[in-house]
Amino acid sequence: MWPLDEGYEERKDLYNLYHVLNHCNLFGGSYIAQAEQIIEKLQLNSPQS
Repeated sequence: MWPLDEGYEERKDLYNLYHVLNHCNLFGGSYIAQAEQIIEKLQLNSPQS
């Protein structure tokens, strides 16, 4: 088993968002709330410019 790359924990939600959005596309709107939660979390944790 390999160690996770540096910064993986910060990127994990972004990786998961891709799959949740794909499920929204394939299976409908029941995944929208989950996608919105991930997006809000990403916005809160992103560096402010």
